[in-house]
Amino acid sequence: MDETSYLGLRPGNLIEFTYGGARRHGIVVSSRRTSSGIFLSTLDNPLYNVLVCESLDDASFDKLLNTMYGKDNSATYAKVKSMNFGDKFRTLKVTVLRDIYKVIL
Repeated sequence: MDETSYLGLRPGNLIEFTYGGARRHGIVVSSRRTSSGIFLSTLDNPLYNVLVCESLDDASFDKLLNTMYGKDNSATYAKVKSMNFGDKFRTLKVTVLRDIYKVIL
């Protein structure tokens, strides 16, 4: 794992991070709003698009990794929805993200 800032993240990155006091895992994804995964909300808060992974079973996590990990073009919100992971998609406030690590497989 390599520690990074939120600025060093790209769609397809598998990350471990602290958010709201809890340690979590996820994959950064792009959307229609942003090709980088980060965007400003209507209240000018910087947000990150993340598919959270900690509640996925092993088969779903493997499918996710094989489809999105390290692939900017495949790590998209549209792909998240087509794989039925839409309920795991979150927009996270950058100001709350802490201790961000890119997980290298």
